[in-house]
Amino acid sequence: CWTGAKTDLLKKWEQQYQQPYSPVSNLTVLHYNIRSFNKNQCDLIDMVEKYKPTVISINELGKEIPTQVLAKSLFSYDIFKATGTNPHGGAVLAIEKQLKGVPIDCQQKPNIIAASMLVNNKHITITSVYSPLTQELQLEHMSTILKISPQFLRALKLRITQLHKITRKRPTISQAL
Repeated sequence: CWTGAKTDLLKKWEQQYQQPYSPVSNLTVLHYNIRSFNKNQCDLIDMVEKYKPTVISINELGKEIPTQVLAKSLFSYDIFKATGTNPHGGAVLAIEKQLKGVPIDCQQKPNIIAASMLVNNKHITITSVYSPLTQELQLEHMSTILKISPQFLRALKLRITQLHKITRKRPTISQAL
């Protein structure tokens, strides 16, 4: 039997059901060229359980995978997806729900998805880009996103041949990463 004031009871109840604020000290990103979501979904789940990334970037889905299917597999993440320009393409970002990811408008360009999130009171933008072997990398889209957010992380599948075309010199390993 409760003998205190109703307001005290309500405050106690509200505090009990508030999600505690837990600042993120490390931002971890898992990038996976999955090659076929249906075939390699179990590997993805194993990596997510093992490494517990705060952000997941997925490329090469193998075919069009509905967002709802991705959300069921990665249920503790907000899912953002861009279609691809070829059957293997597409880019997916999955951001832990506690980071409250917000999509950034990429003018519905294929193969590129960007989202913003709040990490330790700083807005950070992360972008996932799928770069098909037969197509030029659209760098102007990256410039637009960089203007929106100077705190910018990339999960970019960049092929060595494209890096060579961009720089006009032989790439080093650190450039490719």
